[in-house]
Amino acid sequence: MSRRRILALIAILLLPVAVALLFEYVGERASGSIGATHVATNAAHRTRLTSDLIRPSMVPSTDLPLVDITTSKIPDGLTERGTSFYVGNGLWFAARHVVNTDCARIIMIVGGKNIDAQIVYLDENADLAILRAAVPSVPALAITDPESDPTDLAYAFGFPQGLLGATADSYLGRTRLKLGGRLMGTAPVLAWTELDRYPTELDSLAGISGGPIVDANGYVVGIMVAASVRRGRNYTVAPELLLEAERQARRGAPDPTRQPAHDVVASPVALANSAKMLEKNARIVLTYCIPH
Repeated sequence: MSRRRILALIAILLLPVAVALLFEYVGERASGSIGATHVATNAAHRTRLTSDLIRPSMVPSTDLPLVDITTSKIPDGLTERGTSFYVGNGLWFAARHVVNTDCARIIMIVGGKNIDAQIVYLDENADLAILRAAVPSVPALAITDPESDPTDLAYAFGFPQGLLGATADSYLGRTRLKLGGRLMGTAPVLAWTELDRYPTELDSLAGISGGPIVDANGYVVGIMVAASVRRGRNYTVAPELLLEAERQARRGAPDPTRQPAHDVVASPVALANSAKMLEKNARIVLTYCIPH
């Protein structure tokens, strides 16, 4: 990393930043199906940061600075919404702050149909969950080699505000995300500077939590979980946590066939087209937690 880039990062990262988890609350219709009306976002899950200087990847994770976020229970009468993505063997990655033991029922929207999903893995520290749902003929996204650093440019996908959306992001470095309140745990995350988003008029990424961030080679390098309240910085679960979690969730099942999403990152990347490719064959899906 050049000296100029290091100085620029220090100047940006020492500024106070407000950070929020990227789920959203929606209404639930009396019939039990999912209502699409946006009711509330995660305004209660914000905090102030004053010293979140990001260190190089070689720094031990216990020495990295903290991003603190306090979580609370889902308000009565509301449902929580996020994103999940397919990794093979019937398994889907999601964000733990969206799907967890507070959910009486988890529903994924695949091809316009409600598909029930079950939790098979909840990380004790990271904002990471794995679901199982039987959805045939969905291509599995490939996860990066955790020993390598991500490419400088990557693309995140999901359903912010219930709409298909995406961001283009530049890699900054590492920090740690500390959850408190309803959920607990501290784990490494990657930080990114947001360069562009689709739709461009989207004022919030709430709802993209659980979506994949894909590097320039088409590999998943993390899960979107948080962002600065003022547009500019995004946070993803560190890649080394993904393969180990998936291995535990497979419980001895064979490695699935996974291919990098070359179609999504083919140059020149158009965020709208790339997002539509992932949605078309259900590699990313809307996911709802209906609370007890």
